[in-house]
Amino acid sequence: KMMKNKIKLIAVISAMVMSFVFAGCQVESDSHEHSFSKEWTSDETSHWHAATCEHTEEVSDKAEHTFGEWKTTLEPTEEADGKKERTCTVCSYKEEQSIAKLEHTHTFAETWTSDEANHWHVATCEHTEEVSGKAAHTFGEWNVTKLSTFDTNGEKERTCTVCSYNEKKIISKIPKGFVEVTGTTINGDETWTPTSSVFVSGRTLTIPDMYVSDHEVTRGEYKEVVGSDPSTASAYDKDGNKLTGDDVLNNPVNYVNWYDALVYCNKLSIKESLTPCYTISGSKDPDSWGTVPASSNSTWNAAVCDFEADGYRLPTEAEWEWLARGGENYTYAGSNTVGDVAWYTSNTSDTGTREVKTKQANGYGLYDMSGNVWEWCWDWYGSVSSSTAAAGASSGSHRVPRGGSWCHHDSDCQVSDRSYNNPYYRSGSYGFRVVRSSSK
Repeated sequence: KMMKNKIKLIAVISAMVMSFVFAGCQVESDSHEHSFSKEWTSDETSHWHAATCEHTEEVSDKAEHTFGEWKTTLEPTEEADGKKERTCTVCSYKEEQSIAKLEHTHTFAETWTSDEANHWHVATCEHTEEVSGKAAHTFGEWNVTKLSTFDTNGEKERTCTVCSYNEKKIISKIPKGFVEVTGTTINGDETWTPTSSVFVSGRTLTIPDMYVSDHEVTRGEYKEVVGSDPSTASAYDKDGNKLTGDDVLNNPVNYVNWYDALVYCNKLSIKESLTPCYTISGSKDPDSWGTVPASSNSTWNAAVCDFEADGYRLPTEAEWEWLARGGENYTYAGSNTVGDVAWYTSNTSDTGTREVKTKQANGYGLYDMSGNVWEWCWDWYGSVSSSTAAAGASSGSHRVPRGGSWCHHDSDCQVSDRSYNNPYYRSGSYGFRVVRSSSK
């Protein structure tokens, strides 16, 4: 029994000793202070001080980075990315990022490249077709470098004020039997006597430079181009002798209507390799127009004139009067005395036409602008006002003939007199004269 008590005592004492030892160790653990590194540890977002004692994972002063400004460490180029970095102001952690390579900026030549219409700077880098500064030329005035003659073409040129592109053009040679008349701009303030019927106050008209036939189209000229002579009026020379056979070919063609005149103009233009002025149903070829109408025809009435073409055409009414006045101030084309310049009823006895160019010319060297045969003009007949287009009224039922004829009175031969008739009308007293752009 005594032995058992000893064993129990020993067990109690052992338990007390173990309890004491355990309690002493627990107090030591609770009182331990962790130590942390003085150096910063960091990742992409934060920094902290790591514990230096091995038995803990605690950290100290953990916080997000406080970054300074980005600084470029490698400049980007068009071929490669660049680099930049920024540093945490607390722990000195460096963050690095790429800078995308530069977009390509094309480089362009300083000198101009040009064609007939535009100028531009071409790219000097090879991988683009872009251009810089492309724009239409801004031309100065035309300068005539070579005058045209009856035998040779002339030349003119103008220069772009931006790129110095030099444009050259041919001035067609003066056709035989034509005179060159310099154009002008008319503001409707002329004080002619008799009063002008088309140059009214407020109406601004531009008369272009042109070649003008110095005579009415003759029967011979018409026959050569069209193939036949439709004339019905008797032909006489200047002395009143009646002509027959080929002797009549130097008298003005007659019994032609306005439609006939358009056919002649385009056929003559094509024959001389010029650009025809008139278009009907989309064609400039009279052979495709069909038979010349003998009554009003809406298709032919819708003919369009290209005034910029170098072919032959009828003058507008304003052009006709300007040409008839010849830069002078006479009642008739070249004189105040009708008999000096015109074949009309009193000196023909209503017998027929006379040879062209047998009366006095006007100041521009043009014959028979008064008398012999009426001359068809391009315009529709209509009231003329400040708002009327340069080529006359936009529509109508009659076309304009001017100048009087061998069977009309002197008043009809005045440069100011206006008349009108159906475009299909034919008469032995109706003919025409043609003009052409001189391209001057």
